[in-house]
Amino acid sequence: MSSILSSNHPIENQVTNSISRFLSVFQVIRLFRACGCVKAKGISVEFLFTYVLGNTFRSSSFYMQQRMREPRRCFSKNTYYRFLADSHVNWLHFTTRLAVRVIEQFWKPLPSEERWDCFAMGV
Repeated sequence: MSSILSSNHPIENQVTNSISRFLSVFQVIRLFRACGCVKAKGISVEFLFTYVLGNTFRSSSFYMQQRMREPRRCFSKNTYYRFLADSHVNWLHFTTRLAVRVIEQFWKPLPSEERWDCFAMGV
């Protein structure tokens, strides 16, 4: 069975660069700090979150990457899973504020006389 994206595919670097630009443009790390996500030591939040988002576009799971001993990853599985399950991070607040920031910076400036402003949120 073939995968959609190969883990050695050159597009992976483009995805990582796009994620880094997204984090920079929408100041995602500042939102993390405002929502309680602060690391006292070790891997930076920016690096870890970039990896988590990039992992969405990889063909293998974090577990399989660990088994293949991927050299780019320099943190343990505990760091990865604790970051995602951190009780100090208000993920709902973070995603809502990020959505508002994306709408304000990306969608609102689009010019159109016939466009109506509306915000739909699914739960």
